Amino acid sequence: MGEKLVTPVNIPLRLGTESTKSKKKLKFEKNTVGSVHVANAELNDTIHRLETLVEEDKYSTSSISFRLFQDALKWHDSENTSAMRYSEATKEFFWTGKRLLGGQFLRFMRGFGQ
Repeated sequence: MGEKLVTPVNIPLRLGTESTKSKKKLKFEKNTVGSVHVANAELNDTIHRLETLVEEDKYSTSSISFRLFQDALKWHDSENTSAMRYSEATKEFFWTGKRLLGGQFLRFMRGFGQ
């Protein structure tokens, strides 16, 4: 638990610690082959539920929530976050919210504890 991981910019990170802010954290483990598998069945249920809802046309892939989710995945997947570009729908959503509500919208969208 006290192991340290050094990032490319030499910032030491402690391994094996979990945030106390979120009670539900996904846990990843390495198996003997070295590939990562998810030790949390809730993630598989969520992915299956999303696939089912999209297939049954109960959840639209053109909704803003789906577009924001896609951009969040793209941001977390990108190796260089400064090269990440948001979709036009996401940019329009944020600019409209900022124009209508100003800083309150940005504070709300930032979430708790940020």
